[in-house]
Amino acid sequence: MPESVTLSFSQIANQLTTHFNNIQQHRLCEYSERNDNFIHITPKAKSGSKFISNLYPRSILYDYANGTGALDPSIFFNEQNMNDADILQSIRYNNGSNDNEGNGMSIEKIQTVPKLEMTKFQEDVTYGKNAENAIDEQRTDYWSDFSKVTYNPSCILTHPEYNYDTQTRHGISKNGASNKFLGHQLGVNSFSNVESFAESVDEQIRKMFEDSNSVSQVNVVVELDSAWSGVCYETTRQMIDDQLNGKGGKVALWSLQHDGEYVNGLNGVGKLDRIKKLIDFANLEISGIIPLNIDYSNELFINKDSMWEKTAFLSIPFDFFNDVQNSDITEMMYKLTDGGLRKFVDEVNILWDSEKNFSLGVSDIFVPTVKAISSHVFSKSVVHPACTSEEEKFTKMIAKFSNFESIMKDNGTAKVYLNEYTTRHSFEYIDSTPEYFKTADVKAASLGVTNRFKNNFRDMHSFVSKFCRNDDREELKDTLVNLSEAYTNGFEFSDEEEDD
Repeated sequence: MPESVTLSFSQIANQLTTHFNNIQQHRLCEYSERNDNFIHITPKAKSGSKFISNLYPRSILYDYANGTGALDPSIFFNEQNMNDADILQSIRYNNGSNDNEGNGMSIEKIQTVPKLEMTKFQEDVTYGKNAENAIDEQRTDYWSDFSKVTYNPSCILTHPEYNYDTQTRHGISKNGASNKFLGHQLGVNSFSNVESFAESVDEQIRKMFEDSNSVSQVNVVVELDSAWSGVCYETTRQMIDDQLNGKGGKVALWSLQHDGEYVNGLNGVGKLDRIKKLIDFANLEISGIIPLNIDYSNELFINKDSMWEKTAFLSIPFDFFNDVQNSDITEMMYKLTDGGLRKFVDEVNILWDSEKNFSLGVSDIFVPTVKAISSHVFSKSVVHPACTSEEEKFTKMIAKFSNFESIMKDNGTAKVYLNEYTTRHSFEYIDSTPEYFKTADVKAASLGVTNRFKNNFRDMHSFVSKFCRNDDREELKDTLVNLSEAYTNGFEFSDEEEDD
């Protein structure tokens, strides 16, 4: 049986991964007779027993020191307002004060806060009860706050020097609140410096591959706008070399990232860092890169800043494309990216119900830019459940969502690049998602590649030409030229030529 492995980097990425794994466990319990529900879950039995004693997702989570929230077995340190980490408060005792009167000693004291208590939802899950209170009303800052699965403890790897700040959603250094876990190179260095990260390729990842009968796909989920990009890059690169013989066609990278407006607000160093991250991932031997917009919200949101709600939505296309019947991510991404020629997917959509179509992708992967003069669709893949009733109505609804006929007619896109797949399961509500998901009737999800990012690559090239003076300047420029050309449809005028 083909099986799937997921590597997840950062608290935000782990929230999406946990939504996904909650769905898998729900299906395993509801449809226990189906063997295909073990694709993403590993059953564990006690030695010498035929009975399953535990179920572990085939996932490895990389997180901050306090990333497991209330389930963290160790004490984590924070400033009283929960913003910064490990603040050392120096208390100097003078003559005539306290018990150390007259000894003139200096004492360093760590300022801490009480360990997080479990929410009602966590207690219900722990004791095998049905959740009585809507999770919307409870704490959902950490993935553990809404997890219904038990992760293998050895597969949760944490950075000992950084804690997660739930307000800013940044990693904060224990040595000083001003030091944040940002910057691609910091992540690359962390991979080498944190022993558990460096050893994970040869330990946890290798063991997960060996325990699987046949790994058919690997999902890599990462929060791009953090140093986790560097940890992810090094881990993925070495995993492909060591476990996949240098061939990463099975690997799909799901990039949780801010849209172009965020990048526009960065300084020059931040903009160049974003470019280097994207180029590093583009140069990896992987099947494709799917950017997901963590700035996304819609009219249904209870809290438009809630990462729990955002990742609940973003987990839908992730689940649909990991639940395809009689196919796998290798085949789908090969057709979608034209054999890896165009690795960046720019359209991510879900059909929330028969009327609402939500776009979950980013508009720009660099600063907002002038869109291509004419839009062109290179490829598109649509995934939907099998029709169970009113076949004619269902077929028309999917045809409208996919828009294949119009794409072939208006764009001249070959039919081989327009593909439709069927999922193993229909969308179902589970109680770890927002309550308004009860009324959802998600019928399809789609990924598409258009020429939208062409001008982003052109603008990156211009930025590197003007501001980059590093040794890798020419290499970056060459790569960006190739990317821009890959997203050009035939012979197109540049915007400057069109203006002339």
